[in-house]
Amino acid sequence: MSASVDFVLESPSTNATLLVEAKSINSPSPEWAARLARSLVADVPPDAHSSLLLVLRNHLYLWKRIPQEDAEPPDFSGRTEDVFRPYLQHVQTPLQDISGLSFEFLVKSWLTDLSEGSIPPSVAVWVREAGLQEFEHGVLREEQRN
Repeated sequence: MSASVDFVLESPSTNATLLVEAKSINSPSPEWAARLARSLVADVPPDAHSSLLLVLRNHLYLWKRIPQEDAEPPDFSGRTEDVFRPYLQHVQTPLQDISGLSFEFLVKSWLTDLSEGSIPPSVAVWVREAGLQEFEHGVLREEQRN
């Protein structure tokens, strides 16, 4: 698999994988996010067991299958601030003002908690609504960029 993503989360009970890209930018629209998502996975062959989660400063977009068309809409979306609220409680800087590296660390912290099965209850609701509960207690890998 040749995807340009930051993290890969593997399900402990199935052979499903969740490709995760964190970008400290705002999405002007779901259509724009769909084009970005497609460019990230352009070289990834269709796989019934891979999903893509695009985490941006203002929204999270989830495709249950790797998008094959440039404008394929996400299957699920949510406001990033709503999902990360428990992680931002102790941070003095608003989500929109944190640095790019800090944003990526925030995403990694959330994915680590998901992989360890220790996400806050309010986040667990979002995970269930998005259909990502199969990745709880999964294996998290941080991908190396060339």
